[in-house]
Amino acid sequence: MHFSALFYCKIHASKIHHLLSEEGYYVSLKRVQRLMKKAGVKSITVKSFDQRQVRKRS
Repeated sequence: MHFSALFYCKIHASKIHHLLSEEGYYVSLKRVQRLMKKAGVKSITVKSFDQRQVRKRS
């Protein structure tokens, strides 16, 4: 996977770290996190549905 393609994916730092290590680039997870922060890249997270937040109608 090309590094520029990582900016358009819905993946987080640990996944990027894993993909880079598979490609032969051995960098720490912390370094990937710092570089993502410096570049302004944030992972897209989807909140899961929480049943406790639903009110019951009377």
